[in-house]
Amino acid sequence: MGRMASAALFASAAVGGLAALSFADESYFRAIGRAPDNSLPNTAFGFSRAYGISGDGTTVVGSYNSGSAGETPFVLPLTDNRFTRLPGIGGNDRAGEARAATLTGNVIVGRLLRQGAQRAARWTRVGSGYSPTLLGPVGGVTPEIALDVSATGNVIVGSTRRTSFGSGYVAGPGAESMLLPVFLAGEDATTIFANGVSADGNEVAGFGRGGTTGNQIAVRWRKVSPSTYVANTISTGTNIRLYDSAQGISADGVFAVGSIQRPPFPSGFTTPIRAARNTTPQAVGPVGQFGLPLCRAASGDGSVIVGDWGFSGSAFIWNATDGFQFLQDVATDTYGLNLTGWHLDSATGISDDGRTIVGRGTNPFGWEEGFVLFLGVPPGGCPADWDGDDDVDSDDIVAFFRDFDSGNGDFDGDDDTDSDDIAGFFTSWEGGC
Repeated sequence: MGRMASAALFASAAVGGLAALSFADESYFRAIGRAPDNSLPNTAFGFSRAYGISGDGTTVVGSYNSGSAGETPFVLPLTDNRFTRLPGIGGNDRAGEARAATLTGNVIVGRLLRQGAQRAARWTRVGSGYSPTLLGPVGGVTPEIALDVSATGNVIVGSTRRTSFGSGYVAGPGAESMLLPVFLAGEDATTIFANGVSADGNEVAGFGRGGTTGNQIAVRWRKVSPSTYVANTISTGTNIRLYDSAQGISADGVFAVGSIQRPPFPSGFTTPIRAARNTTPQAVGPVGQFGLPLCRAASGDGSVIVGDWGFSGSAFIWNATDGFQFLQDVATDTYGLNLTGWHLDSATGISDDGRTIVGRGTNPFGWEEGFVLFLGVPPGGCPADWDGDDDVDSDDIVAFFRDFDSGNGDFDGDDDTDSDDIAGFFTSWEGGC
């Protein structure tokens, strides 16, 4: 992984407090607060939820409710010490939520409550702020929420309704705006939810629900022409299923992630999965019930997946090396972070490099609050940290060459000190481990 100092500008000084500035590639946990001014009393009602993060890991989006204007969308650049309310369109039309951001955070998508109706919204960065617009009709239907956006912001996906008989859509330039096709045979109506889109806008992940049986199928759509997406079913088997869904897709478009019923388990028993096109979905965690556990987001190449488990709400993380782990355990046991009083309930977004994770948790006072977790280098876990001070910087180069000149620079562990050790050291140092 490359170093991402821009996303690691803040290292938590105290749980629930403002972060202290740090330019090291250090892990941190950051509570984002429950109001833009961070002054909401611990005894006062209010919550915040971080839903998504830009691909480069610099911009967090979500919603908050401090009791004054209902649920309201926000943006949090990680160089700032507090989040900012995203604007509405005239008057008091500012309630809503922000769900996803582009690669650099210059475009944010979500929804606004406009004249009493839910409307899919897009915010575009203008100077130091954002300007809102509403998505126009797609296929004769008005989009009600935007759930994800491509890397450049030219393709947006979402749903025209959040309940039954809605239509998933793709909003793009010209003829590329369309309702996604119904794909469940033998149903009188199908509800489509489009939840995730790849960086290039060519792959969409979501699910469909039959109007007659209520059967719910995880699916992905693939763009085959400027005006056509075709469906590919992720769910397996023919049993009745009620909870299958795809919630996201990796930026490279390879892996859709979600939860499905996998044979031989009966209806109601689901497994968190990642699924490449036309392959058997891969289990990335143990079997649960009723659509929980659920994978919610993937890193850019799908190698790291995050989500939540069970009705008690416990965020998890998965990768091929370490397998399924609860995120709180990874933060505290592997990275040595202090989360005293916190419970990480759900992880809903992850940066493309798999190192910055956002979601919601229960803070030490019992309120729901969004969080940012940056997984840098585990203490003592980086070979390039030659001087052992838990960061990777120029001091390590000086220390390495001091030992190398004295014959003690065996970086690659082959019992000699030679040019291979120099190459290995600098590869690790440049990557920040």
